[in-house]
Amino acid sequence: MQQKRRRSRSDIAAYLTRHGARVSVDRLPSAGKPAATVLAQHAIELSADMIVMGAYGNRRLRERLFGGV
Repeated sequence: MQQKRRRSRSDIAAYLTRHGARVSVDRLPSAGKPAATVLAQHAIELSADMIVMGAYGNRRLRERLFGGV
């Protein structure tokens, strides 16, 4: 499963790069902080212009029960 995720991230990065985007795919530890805080701090550290987040195929009920970012 992890190999599939890694391939998916690299596929997305390659696609965006081919279309002229400068891409960085980063995996960030939360250390117990809210995801929004971790993402905002990382964007500040990188001087990012934008954060692109993808959608995924979890059902709404599952996301409601277990959460999602």
